[in-house]
Amino acid sequence: MLRVLLPGSLANQSINGFTSRLFIGRNLRIDILIPNPSAATIVPYLLSGAILLTTFSLLLINQFHMRKKKPQDKQNITPVDWEISFILIVIYLVAPFSWDHHLVFLLPAIYVAFFSLPNTKNWHLRLPPLLVVGLVLALDYPFNHPRLHVGIYTLLISVKFYMVLLLWVIFCLKIGRGLNDAISKKQSNDIAI
Repeated sequence: MLRVLLPGSLANQSINGFTSRLFIGRNLRIDILIPNPSAATIVPYLLSGAILLTTFSLLLINQFHMRKKKPQDKQNITPVDWEISFILIVIYLVAPFSWDHHLVFLLPAIYVAFFSLPNTKNWHLRLPPLLVVGLVLALDYPFNHPRLHVGIYTLLISVKFYMVLLLWVIFCLKIGRGLNDAISKKQSNDIAI
């Protein structure tokens, strides 16, 4: 007997899995937001497109402003390390199926984020979200618990998706902050001339 894998399968932690459970799921549906059920199939593509557009826009702008800057981290974490880690996070998010064992692809991103913390301002404020992300992603999550199949609790099935999304936001902020610093430094140099 051939089993068909549905995007809304419990362990699928990608955008596709999350939106399938949200709009097309058996236990919880938000019909108010999308009156036409066939329109719900477009939502994962729109969200994936928004994430891809944001990511590659940041990376493209980063190429213009950050390449001349030398790495300042003691662990020799370069802008390329941040960029590759950023892309690995995006691959996990936009893939049609992202299972628990695919979280291994996020280890370089978590490594880069943790080991660049000591060299940043306000590192003590950035540590707690990274610890939460790392711990939640490392824990074995009971996707098949009966309580998670009823009503609003169905949204808790996607807790690892939320953590990967939080990691993506952390990387967006880090790369965006680096761009802000590079642009303001260039403008101050231009004014000084």
